[in-house]
Parts: sequence; structure tokens; C-alpha cells
Amino acid sequence: KSDLNIKLDFSIRSNKTVLRRIDEDVNQISAGQKILSINATVDYAFSDKLTIRLFFDKIVNNPFVSNQYRTATTNGGISLRFSLAQ
Repeated sequence: KSDLNIKLDFSIRSNKTVLRRIDEDVNQISAGQKILSINATVDYAFSDKLTIRLFFDKIVNNPFVSNQYRTATTNGGISLRFSLAQ
């Protein structure tokens, strides 16, 4: 009897660089982005020697300034592990 292990990670991160003028009441964002990340894995052991893993990763980057583009990266796949050790 094998266990099915499911793992899901979600994160939100916000980075900003702000230029502040002391003599004026002006704050301007010069760089930064909001990053959303989702990571999921599913592991299943068929036996002591054979394990399968399904994985999915997605990262979305939303910049705060207009001279940068929104980007998204997606990875996914299957991994089989066969152990020769006893």
C-alpha cells in the first residue's frame, strides 16, 4: 500500500523601488513588480524501487512601471525514479 503525497505552494511577493523628493511631495515608483507563484507536486510510490512525480510550476510577474512587460513562466512534467539500491 502506497501513499499519495500532494503538495501545493502559493506565494505573492511585491517589490517596489520608490524615488522620493524631499523638497516636493512627489513619490515615483522607478522599479518593482508583483510576483505570483504556484508550485504543485504529486508523488506516488508504486513500490520501494519505483516512484512517479507529477509537477507544475507557474510564475507570473506584473511590473509596476510601464517600460517593462508582464511575463509568465509555466513548467510541468512527469518524473520517474527507479532505485537500484537495496
